[in-house]
Amino acid sequence: NTFIAYPDGELARLVFHELAHQVLYVGDDTVFNESFATAVERIGGRMWLDAHATPEARKAFDERDERQRQFRDMTQRTRERLQSLFASLPSADLKQNTSFVQVFTTSDATQKVASQKKAEIMAELKSDYAALKASWGGFAGYDTWIAQANNAGLAAQGAYNELVPQFEAVFARSEKRFPKFYDAIKGIVALPKAERREALKKLASE
Repeated sequence: NTFIAYPDGELARLVFHELAHQVLYVGDDTVFNESFATAVERIGGRMWLDAHATPEARKAFDERDERQRQFRDMTQRTRERLQSLFASLPSADLKQNTSFVQVFTTSDATQKVASQKKAEIMAELKSDYAALKASWGGFAGYDTWIAQANNAGLAAQGAYNELVPQFEAVFARSEKRFPKFYDAIKGIVALPKAERREALKKLASE
């Protein structure tokens, strides 16, 4: 009952996303799982809209989809800036956490510099969001996320989107047929994580 009143296009996308997780799930790879489900949601949602939705529903969907794209691009830029910051720090012990690099330092001076620069990057994120929000006519759907923005939230954004272009490319190369697409992806899920990523890249480009 928390989502049943969503606009038709958004409800359809949610259903496609959750059903995609029933098609396949890889125990050691959140980014793979969520990017797969997000790709299915986008492809399936668009196909459903084209076949069943009213012109008004399609218009509302397109507007919301464009906002989501702009928001994803903005948070991706922030993630990349933070990753570059952490990677450039001297005397840093870097640790990979899902798809996002977090830093742990033993130097108080280095930690102070990192905290200051990180604060500047996060302040710019909020400024960029304010400009986006104004261009959206005041749409406030991401206000809570921005107010609570942190490394974990940015990492989650990456998990849902990082591999989507590759999955979409595999779908296109599968004659845009879901059974053929699913078979192609199921053929690589048993591989070790690094090999699975390389296999997906190859499927998307071959």
